[in-house]
Amino acid sequence: MTKSLSTIARVDRRGRLVIPAKLKKKLKIGSAVRLKEKDGKLELTPIADPLKKLEGSAKVRVTARELDHLAEVILSKEALK
Repeated sequence: MTKSLSTIARVDRRGRLVIPAKLKKKLKIGSAVRLKEKDGKLELTPIADPLKKLEGSAKVRVTARELDHLAEVILSKEALK
């Protein structure tokens, strides 16, 4: 059984939460997470970077802006699951 890690984090005026490095590493959190309210609590689930899945799968020229848009579309769909 793995050891639980508990910590307190502050939320700034803009609603940003900094996840402590130890917790981020343990949970393998990259650049995206799914947030879900459940029974008055906030549930956070790491989401794999959608661009990593696509890496090397196509030989097409696209701009960084197009890649960012594609990632946002994929992440939005993931968040709805």
